[in-house]
Amino acid sequence: MTATTATATATATAGRHVDDVAPRTRDRVASMRSRTLPPSASAPSAPTDLAGSATSTTRIDLRWSDTSSDELGFRVLRCTGNRCSPVLAVATLPAGTTSWTDPGVVARTTYRYRVEAFNVAGSAASSVATVKTPRR
Repeated sequence: MTATTATATATATAGRHVDDVAPRTRDRVASMRSRTLPPSASAPSAPTDLAGSATSTTRIDLRWSDTSSDELGFRVLRCTGNRCSPVLAVATLPAGTTSWTDPGVVARTTYRYRVEAFNVAGSAASSVATVKTPRR
């Protein structure tokens, strides 16, 4: 049972707060948090120097500098259009990665990318790289 389920169950059935009904559950959740996320943990540094180039009408190559040593990985975020919407996570990459090729693009379209480093404490995103695919 999760803490959320315990809270809902305790509140619905006993009319009391989970702290009164299930102290062991609360302690287990606190224990799991302390093992998962050390108190000194912080989000990784944002990748820098994000750059992209359209190598064909259907392919964009991205590269960046990995400035962190504690990321779990990277997410590549992409959007199109004047409003840059919707923003899609188009790839999740392992720690230490510094380049990626987007094969899912079309001709004569402007794409905006961010690369986000992440770990259990949070995430940090690069600046935006804008790339337009050629006509044909």
